[in-house]
Amino acid sequence: MSKYVCDTEEVKRIGSELIKSAEDMTTSAKEYASKIESDLSEWDSSAKSSFSAVNQAQVATTGIDAEYASKLGEFIQVAAEGITTLDEELASNIKI
Repeated sequence: MSKYVCDTEEVKRIGSELIKSAEDMTTSAKEYASKIESDLSEWDSSAKSSFSAVNQAQVATTGIDAEYASKLGEFIQVAAEGITTLDEELASNIKI
């Protein structure tokens, strides 16, 4: 039977890409934080303290955004599964 609702495979793919992007964001933020802390280890000034505080906040924000993106990707995939199920039920009940 034909699809009545949408291309759920494409929706699932997009959800997967969003999850992968969130994983990449998390990895990149952790690598950045580690490298910047290493680079700043010998720097000693009030500017370092100010920069470190702002930088840590930005890294934390990136982590929160990545977590949100990952959960959104998971939601998109679950929604696509639900659409597929409903579409199949609809297709099996319609006699054309």
